[in-house]
Amino acid sequence: MFKLALRNILRNRRRSLLSLSLIALGAAILFLAGAYFDETIYQLRWSSAQQYGHLQIAAAGYWESSTGVKPLISKTVLKRAIRLLQREGEVERSTTQLALSGLIGTERKSVIFRAIGVEPGNEIGGFPLEEGEGLAPGDKDKVLIGTGMAENLGVGVGDYLTVMATTLDGAYNAGALQVKGIFRWWQSEVNNQLAIVPLFFAQQMLNTGSVEKILVKLKGLEATPRIASFLIKRFKAEELPLEVKRWDQLSVFYRQVRGYYGAIYSFITTAIFILVFFSILEMMTMSFFERMREIGTLRAIGARKRTVFLIFLNEGLFLGLCGALLGAGLGWGLGRLINLAGLTYVPPSSTMAVPLKVRLTMANTFAPFLTALFSTLISTLYPALRAARTQVVEALRYV
Repeated sequence: MFKLALRNILRNRRRSLLSLSLIALGAAILFLAGAYFDETIYQLRWSSAQQYGHLQIAAAGYWESSTGVKPLISKTVLKRAIRLLQREGEVERSTTQLALSGLIGTERKSVIFRAIGVEPGNEIGGFPLEEGEGLAPGDKDKVLIGTGMAENLGVGVGDYLTVMATTLDGAYNAGALQVKGIFRWWQSEVNNQLAIVPLFFAQQMLNTGSVEKILVKLKGLEATPRIASFLIKRFKAEELPLEVKRWDQLSVFYRQVRGYYGAIYSFITTAIFILVFFSILEMMTMSFFERMREIGTLRAIGARKRTVFLIFLNEGLFLGLCGALLGAGLGWGLGRLINLAGLTYVPPSSTMAVPLKVRLTMANTFAPFLTALFSTLISTLYPALRAARTQVVEALRYV
């Protein structure tokens, strides 16, 4: 039965080759699309975890607060939380932050800004510098600004900026900072509005000794959900008024891109499935009509309906397997060429060119392989059932 199905495929080589090419091309396109989406999401996952930290800890009600003044973590609660984190083996290190907003500029021009007060020398994440140096332990009046802000204000490394902000009590406060470095990030709003200042300066400007968040870096990204659940339980047991958020819960952009790519990939998968389904259905139906007398002869010499059905089904199985395997190989080959070509592009809302790469993993092969295989098998069912149910006399006298 298997030999007969294989001989039928090889008998009409042109049609079989066209079928294999169509299946392989569909599988390769689906593989490249999925591999590109996976690589993009992987890089975005890495950059989001770098930007937000694996975990963030804040005072209870911090993320639900819609007012301008958000609850802060007091010194007492901070010490207890840090001691708890130090006892957890999966935690690599932790740091604190305090956000600040107001006006920053020179005597000629000022702009609205938002700043992150960090512990110099103990930051988690950070931004790649284009000029100057990063903050060092002991820095109290230095600042890192984005390329957009530097261009808007017309300043460079070594220049001084004046900062004006409102304290937590509602009073006005002012200070001076020297530009120590200029960074570039892929988001334009970060380049235009964000500044990195020492935690001491942020606390001084807000007139507080508290912090806003504790950022936690783990030894592995995969441990994030487990450690987040563990910390939530421990904080509740210790009666610490703290909340925990994972990096993926904090990065709205990551969730939007993942959902968007998921919808596009589902659409492409459906389109490839339908294309292969109707193409193979038409070819197998043509094969059925061309082999009508052959089917009648097989039935006349004693072949059962089940045998005829399995012959057609095995033909579809062979075509699907070979086409899916060829498509996977073609996709891997094209993916290697794309990765070696060194192509770059500028994504929407980005200020930097990023490399065009695809993620070559076995996991990205399963969906294209199964889509090509099942679409071929399902498209073979109708011709196979029709061939099996054909009357012997009708098949033998078919011209």
